[in-house]
Amino acid sequence: MIKKAKSGDVLVFHFSGHGNRDKDTKDEYIIPCDSNCITDIDVRQIVDQLPYGTTLTIISDSCHSGGLINHEKEQIGPSTVKRTIDAKDLKSKPRFIPHESLLQHLSGLSGIESQQIGDHLAHLFGDDASDKFLNKAYHPKKPIADNGILLSGCEAGQTSADLPPEAGDGKACGAFTHSLQKVLAQHPRAISYKELVTKVRQLLRSQEQEQHPCLYCSDSNAVSPFLLQKRPGTKDVDIEATVGTAEKGVTTGPELN
Repeated sequence: MIKKAKSGDVLVFHFSGHGNRDKDTKDEYIIPCDSNCITDIDVRQIVDQLPYGTTLTIISDSCHSGGLINHEKEQIGPSTVKRTIDAKDLKSKPRFIPHESLLQHLSGLSGIESQQIGDHLAHLFGDDASDKFLNKAYHPKKPIADNGILLSGCEAGQTSADLPPEAGDGKACGAFTHSLQKVLAQHPRAISYKELVTKVRQLLRSQEQEQHPCLYCSDSNAVSPFLLQKRPGTKDVDIEATVGTAEKGVTTGPELN
C-alpha cells in the first residue's frame, strides 16, 4: 500500500484485535494473526515512508493502542483531556493477551528458551521482525509534512473492550470500532478527526465503557475532515464550526469521557 501510494492519496489501515505493552520497556505493539508483533517504531517507519501529500489514517481498536505511533502530537488523550473517575464496565471484556501467555505461545513456536519476546520473534521471522525486537536503532526523519494520523481505541495504559453479540448489534465486535461506526452513520455531514474522536469518547462513556480513545496527529490534520473527504451528497464542510465544537469539548473535559 505504501509503495504504491502517490501524492494526494488517502490511505486507511484498520486493526481490530489484540494489543499489548512490554512489561519492562512499556513499548506498545499489536499482535496480528501470525504473531509477528507490530510496534510503535514500525508504525513510525511506515509513516516516514509516505510520499509528500499522502495521508495514512490508522484506526487501532486494540489494547494499549494509545502509544502505537512514536513522535506524534497528542491532540486528544490523557495529557490533554480532564476526565472523571471511570465507571465500572459490566458489558464487555478486554481484548488483552497477558505477557506470559504470549511468551508461552511464541516459545512453543520457536522452540528456544528465552524470557524475551524479541528473541522468539527474531528466531521466527528474522529480518521481518520489528527493528525494536532486533535491537536496531531507528532515528526518525523530520518530515516536511507529517501525515500520519492515529485514532486509538484507548490510552497507552488502558485495555480496549470487546462487545458481546447482544451489545454489538447481533455480532461480537470491538467497542471502539462499533462506536466509531455509529457516530459516522449518525453524522450527515463531514466531521473533523478531532470532533469524531470527541463524539466516540462521549458515546463510550454513555455505555459505561472504561476506555478513552485518543487522537495523535498534526494540528492541521486534527481539524481536517475524517479521511479528508466530503460525505456523499453534502456541501463543503464548515471546518471552522467543526473545530470550534471539538475544541470546546476538549477544554471543558469531563463530557469527553
